[in-house]
Amino acid sequence: MSLESDEMKVRHSSSTIILNSETEYILCLPETLKQPKHFPELRVMHFSVPETEVVRTSEASYNVYKLYINGKYHGSMRYSQFLSLHEKLGQMGGFKGQRPSFPSKKLLPLSLGQLEERRVGLEKYIQTLGGNEDLVGSEVFRAYFRHIQHETNGEPLSTRTIHVFLSNGQERVHDIPSNASTSTLLRIVLDGLGIKSELHHFFALYFFKRSPNGIWKIVGRLEEYECPYISLCWLGEDVRIVVRKSRWEVTEEVFLEKDPVGLHLLYLQTVADIEAGWIQVEKEKLHALALLQTEGKKADYLRLAKTLKFYGALKFPDSVTHFASPMTVYIGNREMVFLSSAREELVFKLTRIKCWRVSQQHASQTHIVT
Repeated sequence: MSLESDEMKVRHSSSTIILNSETEYILCLPETLKQPKHFPELRVMHFSVPETEVVRTSEASYNVYKLYINGKYHGSMRYSQFLSLHEKLGQMGGFKGQRPSFPSKKLLPLSLGQLEERRVGLEKYIQTLGGNEDLVGSEVFRAYFRHIQHETNGEPLSTRTIHVFLSNGQERVHDIPSNASTSTLLRIVLDGLGIKSELHHFFALYFFKRSPNGIWKIVGRLEEYECPYISLCWLGEDVRIVVRKSRWEVTEEVFLEKDPVGLHLLYLQTVADIEAGWIQVEKEKLHALALLQTEGKKADYLRLAKTLKFYGALKFPDSVTHFASPMTVYIGNREMVFLSSAREELVFKLTRIKCWRVSQQHASQTHIVT
C-alpha cells in the first residue's frame, strides 16, 4: 500500500522520528534541494550545552561546559574560551546580524545556581550564533571549533595515519595532521583517486558503523567544523570513513559519468548499494544488471540502475516513528519514504526543506527538530 500525495510539503512538523537510536543524522539543504558548487556545508549548526563538569588538576580546579554540535559531543569549553570566541567575532566583519549578548563575568566563585544560570546563558548564546548562516559558513568560526575539539582530545599536534574506504570496501591510507579539516582529507583522498578538482564538490566523507549482524549503517557526514581523525577515534571501534557521492540531483551525475574515474566511483557505489539492499531491484532486472557487470559496461549498468526504486537515496533502517515502528526511511530524489516491515509505504514529497535534523537528547530520549 502506498500513501502518497503530491501536495505534501515538508516544512515544519511535530512528528517524532528516530533514525536508528544508536546515532544521529544531519541533512541540511538549500530550499531548492540543490547542493552548492563547493564543499558541502551546513547552513546552520545546532549547539547544546547540556551539562558542566569540574576539572581538577594539581594546580587548580575549574568548570568546563560540555558542548554538543548536531547532537554529537564535540568538546569541553571553559568560560574563557567562549569569551575568546565572542571577542574574535567582534573583530570579524562580513556576516549578517548583531552578536547576541554574552553572559557577564563574576568576580567571586560561582554558586551552583549561578553556574547553572551561566550554562543556560552560554547555551542560548552559542545557539544564536549557530543560526547565523554567514557565520556558520566562515572558516574562522569552523576553525575555532576544530581547535576546541583538538584541545579537548589532549594530544599534541602530530601526523596521523587515517584509513578511508570506497563503497566496495577498497581501502585508501593517508597521512594527515591530527587537526586537519574534513575538506583537507577529502581533497587528499580525491586527488589520490585521480578525481579532477572541478568534480570534488560531488563527493563527501561519511561515517559508517558496523552493526552486530555485520551490516554497515551510515552514521552521518563529516563536517567542516570537525577533525576527521579525532572524530573517528571518539566514535570507537567498527566505524570507518567512506567516500561517497554527495549530490542529491541524479540528473547532475552526467558530469561524473563523463569522467572515467568519476564514472568508476559512481559505479562502485551503485553496485555496493544494490548488494547492501539500499536499492530495490526487480527480479527481471537483476539478471540484466549481473550481465552488464560481468561485461564491464559501467555506463549501461548505471543507466539501468537509475530506473530502480530508491536509487540515489540514503537509507536509515530500524527507525522509530509515530506512524509505526520499526521502519526503514529513505531520503533522496525529492522524497522522504517510510517503509514498514509489511512493505507499506508513506511518501512525503519534499518541495522545500532548509534543515532536517535528528539528534539525541543527552539523557535517554531522542527527538527530531525540523
